[in-house]
Amino acid sequence: MIPEHHVPLFHALDTAANQAQRAWRFSYVRSLLVLGVIGLLAELKDLSPRLLEVKWHPYVKLFVILISMVGALYEIFYHIRHKSRFGYWTRLRAKAERLKSEAWFFLFDIGPASSPTVYSADQWQRFQELLLADDVASEYVPLIAQDDLARQKPMFQHLPPEQQAHLYQLNRVHEQYGYFTSRVQRLSQRLRQHKVLVITLLLIAVSWAGVRAIDIFYPLSEVLQEFNLFVILISAIGLTKAYIEVENVEYLINRYQQMEQHLRNFHEREEAPTGSSFRPYVQQVEEILLSQTKDWETQRLS
Repeated sequence: MIPEHHVPLFHALDTAANQAQRAWRFSYVRSLLVLGVIGLLAELKDLSPRLLEVKWHPYVKLFVILISMVGALYEIFYHIRHKSRFGYWTRLRAKAERLKSEAWFFLFDIGPASSPTVYSADQWQRFQELLLADDVASEYVPLIAQDDLARQKPMFQHLPPEQQAHLYQLNRVHEQYGYFTSRVQRLSQRLRQHKVLVITLLLIAVSWAGVRAIDIFYPLSEVLQEFNLFVILISAIGLTKAYIEVENVEYLINRYQQMEQHLRNFHEREEAPTGSSFRPYVQQVEEILLSQTKDWETQRLS
């Protein structure tokens, strides 16, 4: 049993967070492409005398100016909305992850300090209401009434303790360890690809600059003097590095590697402990995961 599967609020927050993340990333990449197109057109306009008749030259310059103005206005609009989009996605994801941990607490009766042995359905409902108290996710309040976990809880608690521990180990510990392991691998691969791209563009830019230098003393082609590919490539490198910085790939790799290390001892156990050791075991795991969520949210919003 996976408790969050019985919590409609989790599904709504998870879906909304994924959609908000995709919307933010698409908007940011589009912003970089707009800047790249402006830079490319600014350089290509110098080739218009070779490609078009003289009468078209003023129109080409006017077109480039208009595109640049539209692009600049788009960038202003994007940067005004950037922080709010980013914050919306971050807060939704943090809420979804906190809800997931709390669902396990509720299932195993790991309640608040005021009632350490019982986590009532009323307390579970109150937690969800407090989670939605701000404006970020207030629209999902009606979903609390559709919660099915409180009804599933007695059936789960009738399972033998060994089976409960096995389900937690499989569906929480192993699942989360696998998640962080795969994220480290994917992010490391993405970082390598970005670095290869940057190095490749740098080599092309340096080669182009070298050919232009030779052309000064030994003329090769007028195009080399009229079209500055070097500027375009350096701009592309800057935009690529800006994307890497905003995605914060290196930080995430380091952070997820730490999570791998924290969870490894729990993951390497064949089964979670039972009896009096089980509740502290669940608390340790969930505290690690909640700490990760809090640190990630703080870093993203800073």
